[in-house]
Amino acid sequence: MEDPLQSRDSVTFSSSGSDENRKERRSDFKKKLLNAFSKFKHSFKKKRVDELQAVNVVPAVVDAFRKLLIMDELLPQKHDDYHMMLRFLKARKFDIGKAKHMWADMLEWRKEFGADTIMEDFEFNELNEVIKYNPHGYHGVDKEGRPVFIERFEKLDRNKLMQVTTIDRYVKYHAQRCEEMHAIKFPACTIASKRHIDSSITILDLQGIGFCNLEEADREIMKRFLKILIDNYPQTGGQSFIINVGLELRSLRSICEYFMDPKVASKVHVIGDRYQRKLLKVIDASELPTFLGGTCTCANQGGCLRSDKGPWNNPEILKIINLHAKPPCPMVKGSDTLTAESSSEAEDNVIAVCEEDPMASALEKLPSEQGKLLTELKMDMDHIKEGLSEQINELLSEFKKKTLS
Repeated sequence: MEDPLQSRDSVTFSSSGSDENRKERRSDFKKKLLNAFSKFKHSFKKKRVDELQAVNVVPAVVDAFRKLLIMDELLPQKHDDYHMMLRFLKARKFDIGKAKHMWADMLEWRKEFGADTIMEDFEFNELNEVIKYNPHGYHGVDKEGRPVFIERFEKLDRNKLMQVTTIDRYVKYHAQRCEEMHAIKFPACTIASKRHIDSSITILDLQGIGFCNLEEADREIMKRFLKILIDNYPQTGGQSFIINVGLELRSLRSICEYFMDPKVASKVHVIGDRYQRKLLKVIDASELPTFLGGTCTCANQGGCLRSDKGPWNNPEILKIINLHAKPPCPMVKGSDTLTAESSSEAEDNVIAVCEEDPMASALEKLPSEQGKLLTELKMDMDHIKEGLSEQINELLSEFKKKTLS
């Protein structure tokens, strides 16, 4: 993908031209950028809230967020993705300033943690033994096409687990699985279900587990992994089913409701031993292991938690994922459907959407020259940013008032 700061359609500034000409061209650029947002604000006032939410407002806000990230050089090509930016905005209730701060922290964490290359660099050779002493894994999809993660905490043998791995390696392994989820599992589920998938279902079996069973190592692993998940992979958790919960842990429900956002807490189901009916409402029996009330055994693959059953193992789907590892236009917003088109058809459609985008980023018209002139221009952009932030926050405030009323 072409660097937005080096677009072939960029506005050019002659380094030998007069200061007056440079200022005039920068002024023209500012007017175009501010005019785009003026039209956005005008359309916001004219259309109904439901139409704006479904078609205009959210994509436009994501586009505005993208512009600000580019201005601050916070948008690597790898993460120039519409749905990823939308998740960060949702995590901060569409406060662009807070979302940008969260995004910057995520980039810093990825650099320090080595997340960008963790799938290639990190080898978790002890996986088979880890699953033996702490049974867990992805198995199938729910009725909406989301991957299902299962952990049988009641069968945890923490002493033997800590003999075959360490807390640091175990946390890094889970981070690696998060990267795999976004790179392979979510795209595979999206193709298979023909709708955008970027969240998962979790089933945690706590049979026989109480507060007294939780040791320092358990709390440390949970604390570190949850922080990584919440800070760097926000809004990827769908419904969570905590099953076989004894009386001692029934207060988990109240704790969740007290500390969590109401929308998040509503996704957490704390259930006793009569959980099968709820699970089967969201997951087909054929996708659910027999030990959870389903019909699947994966007998030929060493059991359900070792099979990694799911559309991400379909060779044809994997070919599509590898072919389109990074779409040419990350800001395709369309509907939540995706069909397995041929490579030429998919490319044509993506290009068509890019050409028709009325909010095409004015930032892609920045000059291609580097050095002093670019530095001078970016200083001017800081002033533009302040004005844009005020306009965007006004729009978001008005949008939230109307949608929450």
